[in-house]
Amino acid sequence: MGTIQVDFPHALHHNITLSVIDMSPSNVHRIEETDVVNEVIAAIPRTVGVFNERGIDACCGGAVSIREAAERDGADLSALMHALHQIADESDESAAARPERSS
Repeated sequence: MGTIQVDFPHALHHNITLSVIDMSPSNVHRIEETDVVNEVIAAIPRTVGVFNERGIDACCGGAVSIREAAERDGADLSALMHALHQIADESDESAAARPERSS
């Protein structure tokens, strides 16, 4: 895997480099509380909205686990995980519905 540069609208002066997780249908895993916030966002970009809606600092504070971020930022971990799983499930369904490309 490689890295990806992500620009967050509220992080005008920050350069953030994220590791890319292989989230292809054959390598999809369930999002866990111990997963790093920025890695989840890199793998499933739509999750950034879930973190933002719950006050999770996914910019400068995203290099910690989901559990640590929720505790630090006062978010309900159970509700956060539920919302992340919904987004991940939608992404899985979307990926499964797309035809595979031939190289």
